[in-house]
Amino acid sequence: MGLSRRVKRSGFLLIAVVAMTAVLFVFSLTVVNFHRSRSQLFRKAESTARAREAARAGMNQGLAALSREPDAAPAFGPSPILPEATASLVTLERTSEGLVRLQSTGVSGSSRIIEEALVSPTHTVFLNEFDRDASQWQQSFGIPVVVAGHYVLDVGLFDMLTTAGDPDWKNYTADFKALLSQGLGLGMLVRVKSDADGLDAYRADFVPDLLGGRFRLTRIENDMAAVVAERRLADTGLGLLFALNLWHDFRLTAADDRLTLKVDGSEVLTYQDPDPLPSGAIGVQPALGTIMLLDRVEVIAHQEVLARWRH
Repeated sequence: MGLSRRVKRSGFLLIAVVAMTAVLFVFSLTVVNFHRSRSQLFRKAESTARAREAARAGMNQGLAALSREPDAAPAFGPSPILPEATASLVTLERTSEGLVRLQSTGVSGSSRIIEEALVSPTHTVFLNEFDRDASQWQQSFGIPVVVAGHYVLDVGLFDMLTTAGDPDWKNYTADFKALLSQGLGLGMLVRVKSDADGLDAYRADFVPDLLGGRFRLTRIENDMAAVVAERRLADTGLGLLFALNLWHDFRLTAADDRLTLKVDGSEVLTYQDPDPLPSGAIGVQPALGTIMLLDRVEVIAHQEVLARWRH
């Protein structure tokens, strides 16, 4: 009897040990598989992240190339743009409206990410060489007059403003080729809007004085003007012989929150506005008593990414 009980007890213990061993084995396999799956997920996540960054970097290269050459069709084959990742770029289409669709593909391991962008390249949105008339301009008084290919602005004793373009223009460069037959100042404006509350604009002007004069950038909001940057002519490198009775090229750029004025190719003033005026047309506002001639005005819209997505 005692022997039989001992045998049964030993059998139960053996079964328990075998069962426990099986449980531990299954548990070990589960843990191993869990760690293996987690490692695979981590590796997949890392490769996906690298592919995503490669696609983004490839797109950024394509956008930079398009900015340098707006009429080109940027493209490049798979290249090691990041460690353990490659990128390639193609130009899918250029629409009849001049928009460009770019596609960048980032690859890392088995991960593949595609990023696309719809871009409005740098392009001229306004050009007036005054061959016939100045009908594109709206004067605050009087009728636009063109003589021998020049838009003549004779303000007399009035504070005249003449504007052109689209109030929705945002980021652009306005080039003015102008001559003042009397050295009494000039004003070029960007982001011009006028409504019942008054005039909004940025104005770049030159103010003559006994020390040679100075350039200024003025912010105007609801007719309230405040000079935000100025620089004396003597400090610009243009030379004290800078004469307002000669033709000069004035380039005024509005890019997001930054305004820049260049005169004859030299940067004269720059200003970063903490509360920028959002958009507006262009304008010219000579000083009182000034006769000003405009020979050519061109507005170049900056490159703009209209949409950007991944899949």
